[in-house]
Amino acid sequence: MRHKQNLFFAQIFIFVNIFFISLNAQTRRAPQSEDIYKIKTISNPHANSRGIIFVSSTQSEKKQKNISHLWFLGAGENKARQITFGEHSNYNPQFLPDGNRIIFISDRTDKAEIYIIDLRGGKEKKFINTNDEVSDFTLSRDGKFAALVLINYPQGDKLKILEKNKKEIKDEDIIVVDRSNYMRDGEGIIQGKREKLWLANLSNGNFLQLTDGEFDVANPEFSADGKNIFFQTNLKEAGITYNTDIFSISIDSKEIKQLTTNPATDLCASVSPDGKSIAYFAAERPKCYYDHLRLWIMRTDGTERKCLTEELDRSISFDEPQKAIWSEDGKKIFTLIEDQASVRLAEITIANKQIRFLSNVGNLVHSFEIINNRAFTISTDLSHPTEIYETDLNKNEKKQITHFNNDWLNSVELAKTQKFNFESSPGINIEGWIFFPPSIKKEEKLPGILRIHGGPQWFYGSDFSLDFHIYATSGYALFFSNPRGSTTYGAKFSDAIRGEWGNKDYHDLMSTTNYVIKNFPQVDSTRLGIMGWSYGGIMTAWITSHTQKFKAAVCGAPVVDYTADYGETDAHIDSDYEFFGPPWEESERYRKWSPLTYVADVKTPTLLAHGEEDFRCRITNSERWYISLKRLGVETIFFRYPGEPHSPTRPAHNIHFDNESLKWFDKFLK
Repeated sequence: MRHKQNLFFAQIFIFVNIFFISLNAQTRRAPQSEDIYKIKTISNPHANSRGIIFVSSTQSEKKQKNISHLWFLGAGENKARQITFGEHSNYNPQFLPDGNRIIFISDRTDKAEIYIIDLRGGKEKKFINTNDEVSDFTLSRDGKFAALVLINYPQGDKLKILEKNKKEIKDEDIIVVDRSNYMRDGEGIIQGKREKLWLANLSNGNFLQLTDGEFDVANPEFSADGKNIFFQTNLKEAGITYNTDIFSISIDSKEIKQLTTNPATDLCASVSPDGKSIAYFAAERPKCYYDHLRLWIMRTDGTERKCLTEELDRSISFDEPQKAIWSEDGKKIFTLIEDQASVRLAEITIANKQIRFLSNVGNLVHSFEIINNRAFTISTDLSHPTEIYETDLNKNEKKQITHFNNDWLNSVELAKTQKFNFESSPGINIEGWIFFPPSIKKEEKLPGILRIHGGPQWFYGSDFSLDFHIYATSGYALFFSNPRGSTTYGAKFSDAIRGEWGNKDYHDLMSTTNYVIKNFPQVDSTRLGIMGWSYGGIMTAWITSHTQKFKAAVCGAPVVDYTADYGETDAHIDSDYEFFGPPWEESERYRKWSPLTYVADVKTPTLLAHGEEDFRCRITNSERWYISLKRLGVETIFFRYPGEPHSPTRPAHNIHFDNESLKWFDKFLK
């Protein structure tokens, strides 16, 4: 009798669960632009034997900026707890050697400064008092000292005064420019701004300035004995080449020694456990910002340099590269490697240069931490925002240990995604993806949108993007690919479009469109749109001036005249490399591959969008394109976003862009 009762209740339990699962599926909604305020972004992992400290960030609707806080997940625990609070950002947490106290950067005042908090209780408090803003910091192994990179910007106050009260401008307020890299996207005019290295004694709060030259310091790293600090800088050619080298500075004598002599980029020194060696990354071409980064090691005096990835046709991840991490026995090095539209965690054995991948293709690892034969990775994919995953390196078993975005994921029904491959030209394989509405029927016809990534040395395919799902669930087949010029497929593939943006990449993008039309019958070939930002905007302008296949376009932050743009951007070094020289040496090449040369052939209705403080691709490009289209009688509209750099930072502006873009496509494609 009891057995029958248990069976009866089990059946009821199963029925109820099925009912609620079905009800939940029915009540899920389509994602919306405003969901940008609900998604959590995880970053900055730092672990010890007690657990892992990390950062969770959200976009604040009230403040219209990113708010980030520290969280702690104890070893063996299932739920993380929040450590910091308030309407400001806290980031770059590091454990002190006692394992209980954490120091971190916070912008709770008008500038970024160093704070400390104890996991055992109590409120955070300012730990180091500085006159300048903190850009970066690291701790000595004994935790007694901190190497600080402080921003010295004597003109900063002057610019603030001018912005508040322009009537009081005097002759001494004139900004005199005397260096090539005097502007930077996201910061504006940086003439006179320097990032200098300081030493802070954490026991008494005393400071010692270590560098005072006309150069910027980055990525400090203490020697094992704490007597020297390694850092990187471009000592002579900042703004002309990317020739950063690794240096050491003696704390006692302030003597600086150059450790690398490579004419291209050397960066991210990481000292071995025994203190005798340094792992670092190096490129080969002085003016190529996306050059193939390789993993090297050398002795701490700069001798016995050896490359560990010379046979690998893949690059160390160069988008804000994370320092390599040594294994505890010093026999292996962990780093992030780009591969097939992914960023993968890799373990490299020093003795035989053997590489073992610890994460799969289809995932993007943003950052990682290694401790006690466990890897903690901040990972994402096309259908999941960032979370932390733990991998047992002995068993290679992986499990998700944070679930910040579960509630949101359970409330929405995301798009269906499908990957495809095809041969664009003989021997040229192109990877692509298509997003469909979740409930699409086989016989249903949808308008399609070709989306083009930025760069061009970048890629799509493994990172979560809310707006991709928004466009698809709004009734579109959104598709994209990685044409030649994209990274993660080897140096030859990314170099293939050098000097002629709009040739092989154009062919691959049009081949992508034709492949989608042929192989996905749900896509209506008569209702196609095209969109992109940055290089994606450039190719949108180029494609609409070379074909009328697309019935509507959204063009964000493009460059349309390479000659005019040369002196307006913080990336003029890139133009020197990409087009084999400056415009006075390669005038015909600059003209031939500029979309503006062919603007008279545009017939496609075009929405333009651009940040007014974009120092990467200046808004004058969109102004030229907009007025030209107006004069030609092409239907167009232009959205200017005040105060925004190359990538808009205010969530409301991102929401506006997505909503207006959808309205534009609806008007011409639906």
